[in-house]
Amino acid sequence: MLDRLLRDERYEVAALVTTLDVASQRVSAHGISVDLVERQAHSIGVPLVSVALPANPSHEVYLREYLVALRPLLHEGVRAVAFGGVSPASFRRQHEDSFGSRGIPTLFPLWGEPSRRLAEDFFARGFAAVVCCVNGAFLERRFLARLYDRAFVEQVPPRIDSCGENGEFHTFVFDGPIFREPVQYVVGETTYVAAMRGSPVSGHWFCELKARQLSPTACPLCGEDNHCSVAAGRATCWCFTERIPRAVRERVPPYARDAACVCANCAGIEEA
Repeated sequence: MLDRLLRDERYEVAALVTTLDVASQRVSAHGISVDLVERQAHSIGVPLVSVALPANPSHEVYLREYLVALRPLLHEGVRAVAFGGVSPASFRRQHEDSFGSRGIPTLFPLWGEPSRRLAEDFFARGFAAVVCCVNGAFLERRFLARLYDRAFVEQVPPRIDSCGENGEFHTFVFDGPIFREPVQYVVGETTYVAAMRGSPVSGHWFCELKARQLSPTACPLCGEDNHCSVAAGRATCWCFTERIPRAVRERVPPYARDAACVCANCAGIEEA
């Protein structure tokens, strides 16, 4: 959505807005740290506005805090708020009613477009993203920390929306044509957050993404010492004789390929 708005002469993007859990300082639902989101916005070159929310806020609290965060932008002349949703109709109606009743028009640039076509456009434009959260009711843990690419879309079950529009998964976009440079990261701990009692949704798997600059002596997946002999000045390395499973290769971000070896621990992940 942001890519389209930036290329559309009818619009000027004033800021990016994200909701943060006030206790953890992570993006609501995605679990991404504010540090990474700030780096993302800096690389794109658009200011970031954060909406601080308590855990499990009601819609009334969400809207109140959202409007408080937007107030300075509205005073500066911002005339509308854009959302990247594709469906369902209830999502659009709720936001149109909530913001429209306060005189703030809403835009839905991607509304109604087929998810698979949007995914293909995303890939064709050269964007890169990593799966940072999966809904346990739809996807297994093994899909976590995978790159969101054509291979991922083709390998998930047919019932999974190509863009995760039903909450099946969430991603963090770290590179693309609107970025000045990739937002480099490594994968930390994996956690499972069970759903609240009585909730209609399942629990979620999250992987911690940490900001980390690429180094030839560090594993691009976990950030630990990769014990690369070539980086140490030798002619060969342990990985020359090892077969790295496809499941591991699919997790290496494009900016790190052929630039740093994965460590033996990460290379030992069994291929599903």
